[in-house]
Amino acid sequence: EGHFTLVFAHADDPGTIVAARRSTPLVLGVGKGEMFVGSDVAAFIEHTREAVELGQDQAVVVTADSYRVMNFDGSDTDEYRTFH
Repeated sequence: EGHFTLVFAHADDPGTIVAARRSTPLVLGVGKGEMFVGSDVAAFIEHTREAVELGQDQAVVVTADSYRVMNFDGSDTDEYRTFH
């Protein structure tokens, strides 16, 4: 229950972050060798025009050059929107 967007980083793996959402926006900006996480594309529009909008109860594992979207149960999904 509740509404949240969370972003996690781990000291032992500084090149990877994990972000998750429930009932609040979460958008991933996909750049060349860089990624951006925000609540709106306005946060990174000057850096990239490619974005991924996560769906309800989804998480994303992000590195500088890749991302993997999954449901809260850990299963991979392609149920998200992309914008170019």
